[in-house]
Amino acid sequence: MWTNICVLLRNLLVHEGNLEDFTLNDVYQIKSISEGAINFLFGHVNRFRNMRNLEAFYQNIGQKDWIDEKIRVLKYIKKI
Repeated sequence: MWTNICVLLRNLLVHEGNLEDFTLNDVYQIKSISEGAINFLFGHVNRFRNMRNLEAFYQNIGQKDWIDEKIRVLKYIKKI
């Protein structure tokens, strides 16, 4: 969810140039998050085969416990 908010804020700032609703702290936070995401992508570019894999990564990054449980169930299914 926070990624959707960051995307919305970034798009308002970059594409619409609407600076009235932003504090300098907002701009620095958006910049920091965006740079971190870009640096991550450059460092792991060979791990994502296509945009669908990258989207799945970002949609599931905060769901480690759920993913671990799903892996456990899938491993069980594979055995039977």
